[in-house]
Amino acid sequence: MGHFVFVRRGWRLAVLLALALGVFLVQVAPAGAVAHPGPIHHRRAPRSSGELVWNVLAHGVYGVDGFLPTGAFDPTQGYPTDTTDGYTPTHEYFAGIIVGEPTDGSPNVSLYCIDIKTDTYPGTAYNLGTWGAANVPNVGYVSRILDEYYPHIPTAPAGLDEDQRAAAVQMAIWFFSDGFVASTDDLVLYNAVVAIVDHVLSEGTPPVKPPSPSLTLTPPVASAPTGGVAGPFTVTSAFTRRRGRRRVRSSPDATVTATGGNMYSDAAGTQRLGNPATLSSGSEFWVRSTGPASVALTATATATVPGGNVYLYAGGASLRQKLILADTGTMTTTVNATAEFKGPGSLVVKKTIAGPAAGSQGQVVIHVACTDGVTRDDFTIRANAPAGTTSKTYDGIPAFTKCTVTETSKGGTSGTSVVVTGDGQQVTIPGGGSQTSVELTDTYSFVPGSLIVRKTIAGPAAGQQGAATIHTVCNGTALTPDFVIPAGTPAGSRTMEYDQIPPNATCTATEITDGHTSAVSVVVEGSGQPVSVPAGHSVTTGISDTYGLLSGQLDVTKTIAGPQAGHQGPVVIHTVCTPAPAAGTPDFMIPAGATGDQSHVYSGISAGASCVVTETADGATSSVSAVVTGSPDTVTIPPGGGGAAHITDTYGAVPGSLLVTKSITGPFAGQQGPVTVHAVCNGTALSPDFVIPAGTPAGNVSHSFDGISAGSVCTVSETADGATATVTATVSGNGQNVTVPAGQVVPVSLVDVYEGAPGSLIVTKKFRGSAAHQHGRIAILVACGGPVDVFSFVIPAHTGGSVSRRFDGLPAGSRCTVTEVAAGRTARVTAVAIGKRQQVTIPANGTATVHITDKFSVKAIAVTRPPAVTG
Repeated sequence: MGHFVFVRRGWRLAVLLALALGVFLVQVAPAGAVAHPGPIHHRRAPRSSGELVWNVLAHGVYGVDGFLPTGAFDPTQGYPTDTTDGYTPTHEYFAGIIVGEPTDGSPNVSLYCIDIKTDTYPGTAYNLGTWGAANVPNVGYVSRILDEYYPHIPTAPAGLDEDQRAAAVQMAIWFFSDGFVASTDDLVLYNAVVAIVDHVLSEGTPPVKPPSPSLTLTPPVASAPTGGVAGPFTVTSAFTRRRGRRRVRSSPDATVTATGGNMYSDAAGTQRLGNPATLSSGSEFWVRSTGPASVALTATATATVPGGNVYLYAGGASLRQKLILADTGTMTTTVNATAEFKGPGSLVVKKTIAGPAAGSQGQVVIHVACTDGVTRDDFTIRANAPAGTTSKTYDGIPAFTKCTVTETSKGGTSGTSVVVTGDGQQVTIPGGGSQTSVELTDTYSFVPGSLIVRKTIAGPAAGQQGAATIHTVCNGTALTPDFVIPAGTPAGSRTMEYDQIPPNATCTATEITDGHTSAVSVVVEGSGQPVSVPAGHSVTTGISDTYGLLSGQLDVTKTIAGPQAGHQGPVVIHTVCTPAPAAGTPDFMIPAGATGDQSHVYSGISAGASCVVTETADGATSSVSAVVTGSPDTVTIPPGGGGAAHITDTYGAVPGSLLVTKSITGPFAGQQGPVTVHAVCNGTALSPDFVIPAGTPAGNVSHSFDGISAGSVCTVSETADGATATVTATVSGNGQNVTVPAGQVVPVSLVDVYEGAPGSLIVTKKFRGSAAHQHGRIAILVACGGPVDVFSFVIPAHTGGSVSRRFDGLPAGSRCTVTEVAAGRTARVTAVAIGKRQQVTIPANGTATVHITDKFSVKAIAVTRPPAVTG
C-alpha cells in the first residue's frame, strides 16, 4: 500500500501505533515480516465525505522491505535481479488488502494500493475515478493480476497463507505501478512476487482497462416559463460486471426524484410519472413545478463494480494514494440536475439612423416574430427621419421565448444606399421581468451617379484607323483608366462606363488621340463637351470619328525550308485582288532548287481591296514531299499601307515502305504454330509486328510497313517461326538488313519449310510355348519408306521371355513394314508366328509399336516297332 501515515515514519510510528491500539510490538518473524496484529479499526467518516472511506487493514504482511527505481522503469523487461544501481531502499508499513466502507451502506469492498510514493490515512474518503484521471502506468497488467489472483481467485498464488497471498499480490501490483522490487530477505514472498510478474508478462499484451461505472442526468439545468414544462431530461447508466473472465457492460435502472415538482413522460406534461420514478437507462422525462421557481432532481443507481476500477481521493486525486478495487463490489451513485421556471420578460428594439444621407431615406419597417405564436405590431420609422436612435419595447413575452428581429423595409431610395447592421438577430427572452435588447443600425449614403462615354466610328476607312484615347475629368479629377479604342476597331459604337461619380459633378470627355495615320484621315465631333451627373443617375456623352481611306500595296513572301530544301521542283503563287489593280497581279514564279526566302511586291492596290494569295504548284516531286502553310491567304489592303501574305513550304524526303512476304511450304505446311515477323528501322521497332496465325496453309502471305523515313536501315527478323512439338521449321532469309530509299517499296522475303518432327518405332518379340528356350536364330526385317530405310533385328537362339528394339529418328508419316524372316525353327522345334508381318505409320514426335509372338513346340518323332520274334 505505499505509506499508511498514522503519526510519523520511523521508530515513532511503531510506538505510537502500539499505544493507540493498546497492543505491544511483537517479535519479528524469521522471514522479516511483522506478525499480523489483526484488523485496525478507526472512526467511520461521515457519509457526505465520499463514496467510500478506508478504515481497516485486512489480510497482508506488515513491515516489508524492497527497492524503488530512481528513474524511469520498464516492467516488460522482466523482474530485476540486481538493485545495486538505479534503485534506493524503501521500507513499507503494510502490504496487503485494506477494507473500504461505502458511505451509502453497501457491503465493504477490498482494495489494493497502486501509488506507493504517496501517503494516505485511515478515514480518508474516496470517489470512483477513471484511469485517465488516475494517471498510473501499466494498468492493464495490474488489471490482469486482479483477474487471476487473490482475492478474486482465493487460492492464488498457491502454497501461501492468506496474508502472504495478499502481500505478494500487492507487491506485484507495486512492481507494475511504481517499479517496486521486493527484498530477498523473505524468500517466500520474493519468489511468489517474481512468479506472479513472470506469469502476467508471459500472457502478452494486457487486457483493456475496465471502464468506470457512470450515471448521468442531462442537461444539468433546463428552463421553462412559469407554468410550463422543462425538459427533456435524460438519465443514462453504464456499469460493468464480470461474467467469468469476461466483463459485460450493463445499464441498471435509476431512481429519479423531483423536489418541488412533478415528472412526466411526454413533452406536453400530460403523462405523469411517480415521484420517485424508476427509469431505465436512456429514458427521457419532463418536469413541471408545483410552485417553486426551481425543482431539484436527483437520480440514484446501484450496480456491481468489477475489480480493477480505481478510486481517487475525494479532496484531490494527486494528494492521496490511489486505490484499486481488488474484487467485485457494489456501489450506489447519485447525480443531480435542476429545472428552472421564470415569469415573462421584455424585448427592446433600438434603431439607429446614421450616415451622410441620414434624413434622405425612405420608410423603415422592423418586424418581430417570436416562437410563442403571438402577432406583434411592426416598429415603423417614418421616411426622412433625422439621424439618431429610436426604440420600441415589447412587454409580456413568456420567458425563454425565442424572438427574431428582421428589418423588412430598409429605407433605401434611388438616391440613397443603406448598410444594415444587426438585421435578423435572434434572442431568447430571459424572463423574470428582465429585458433583453436588439440593436439595429442603418447607415445611409448618397448613391453616386455614372457617366457613359460613347465613341462612334464611321467612314469608308472605319476599321483601318489607329488607336484612339478619350480622357475624362469630373470636378477636376481624372477618371481612370482612359477609354482606349484599339486600332482597327470596325465601324459602330463602343462605350466605357465610369461609376461612383459624385452627385451633381461636372464631367468633360476629351479625345486626346483620334486614330488618324498616314493612310487614314479623321473628322472628330463632340470632344470636350461638359455634362452634369445628378446623384443616382446615369448620363451619356458622345464623341464621333469619321475615317477616310488611302491606297496601299501587297507583299507576298515565300519561305523555303525543310531538310530537302533546294531539291524541290518549281513553285507557282497565284494572286487575285478585288478590285484588281491597273497593273494586274501576274503569277509569282520560283524556279526549282531555290532556297531561302523569295518575295514579290504588288503596288497600286485600292484601299480596302481583298487579295487572295494561293500556291498553285508547291514543288513536290516523286522523292520530295511538301507541307504548305499559309495558302490560300486572304489579305485586305489597308488605306495608305501594305498588306502581307506569307507562305511557307517545308520540304522533306518522301517516306518509303517495307513489303515483307512470308512463304509457307513443306509437307507439314498448315500444321505449324503462329509466326511473328519483327522489323526494326534505325533502332526503332515498327508496330505492330507481322503475325501469321497458326495453321495458315502453304503459300505466300505479305505485310507492308509504310511511312518509313527515307534512307532508313531496317532489319527483318522472324521472332517466332511456328515450330511446335510435332512440326519443325527451317527458316530462310531471317535477319535481313535492307535500306529503304525515299518513295520506294523494298521487298523482303522469308521462307519457312515445315516438316514433321521425327518419331520412333519399338518392335517387341515375345517367346511362348513349351520349347520357348529351344528355338533357333530369329531375324526380323524393318523397312521404312520415304526414303527407304531397312533395319534388321536378329535374336540369338535359345533367347527366352521377350526382346525389344527401338528405332529412332524415323521421318514423321513414313510407313514401316515389320517382317519376321527367320522364325527360329530347327530340326526339333516348330514355330507358329502371330503378327509376323505388320505395317505401321510413324507419328510426328511420337512412337509406333509392333508386337510379334512366336509359339515354339518340340516336333513329334515317329517310333518303328521291331518285328515280333517267335521261337
